[in-house]
Amino acid sequence: MSSKRKQWIHGYTNNIGLFWVKLFIERRRCQACSLTFTVFYPRLPSHSIATESFQYWVAQLCIGKTIQEVVRLLQLTYTTVECWFYQHATALLPTSNPTVVCVDEL
Repeated sequence: MSSKRKQWIHGYTNNIGLFWVKLFIERRRCQACSLTFTVFYPRLPSHSIATESFQYWVAQLCIGKTIQEVVRLLQLTYTTVECWFYQHATALLPTSNPTVVCVDEL
């Protein structure tokens, strides 16, 4: 068994700035087949620098502001914030159930 430490951005406060979650990620090797298995934590993406809840919060923060303003506030890269915004944008849209359909004939 081996382990390495991985960290994810999890939040932001005005006084501190970004704060991180740091956890040890265990790796285990099967004695029978020699395959390696890694322990994953729910809601913590393995190939991202931030938790899913933080990504969603950043996407919400982009509503009513430009992506560039959010980038300056959080000191993240533009492409990262843009990716998170477009990834979560559909979940942020208000849901509506249309009751009337209007057709305009010319």
